[in-house]
Amino acid sequence: MTEPQLPAGPPRHDWPARPEHLRMLASYRRRLDSSVDGVWRNVLDHAHLPWVHRSSFAAIELLEAGRDWWRACVTIAPASLAKTMVLELSVDRERLRYVTRTLEGVSAGAYILTQLSPVPASEARAHEQTDIEVEFWAPAETETVARLKGRGYLKLYARLWDEDQAMITDMLAADRLEPWRPAAGGRLRILDANTVEDGQRRLGLVERDGELFVHELVCPHMGGPLHRAELDGEGRLRCPWHDYRFSLDDGRCDRGAGLRLGCRRVRRVDGQTVEL
Repeated sequence: MTEPQLPAGPPRHDWPARPEHLRMLASYRRRLDSSVDGVWRNVLDHAHLPWVHRSSFAAIELLEAGRDWWRACVTIAPASLAKTMVLELSVDRERLRYVTRTLEGVSAGAYILTQLSPVPASEARAHEQTDIEVEFWAPAETETVARLKGRGYLKLYARLWDEDQAMITDMLAADRLEPWRPAAGGRLRILDANTVEDGQRRLGLVERDGELFVHELVCPHMGGPLHRAELDGEGRLRCPWHDYRFSLDDGRCDRGAGLRLGCRRVRRVDGQTVEL
């Protein structure tokens, strides 16, 4: 798997301080099934926002980025509302924290601080875990409006982290998976209409223009779940995380970057088997 692709840029030396006139609207705590590095990998990947969080964000346009920060124009979902915001996310690895600021547009002035705390091995389960504590700060409001906004942030972040936790879990599983190496002339057992099995390895099964193809179920970009992938208008397999698209003929990615998906054309032998 590859790391989030950010343009070359300088690191941040100036931590964005919280303006004194802001008030805290709410706080949110959660334990994640992820290492600290897994959290950094997730939050620095700006491109997944409109795909993994499509009920919240409709589009994103990167404006500027460096090694530990990015700034982007985000369109709020649904796109028909034509509401946008300029978000900036900055990571402080040394102090295990990051801040998300709304610089323009919807919720301008908001300052959201997230503190990370690795869970001690004696408390964690079989894998690494990280506690997060999020503080939501915004310009001064009446008490009633502040409570309503605070509840909105809590509901939003519960949904966003549910979706991000699923993404992180899939990435961890993908990191442990070896590339598929098909054997010429091998036969694969059909499990259902969309899945076959090659030994202990499950693969996707898809039909395009009357032809059958099998493909790996993990995106070679960042481990996206290709069992949820669909074919685009040109018959390419589209990853649901970042909209990367792969040719079923040779596995090449439309974004280049040397990415290639393992896939093969197959023929149906009978109702239970296909052959490479």
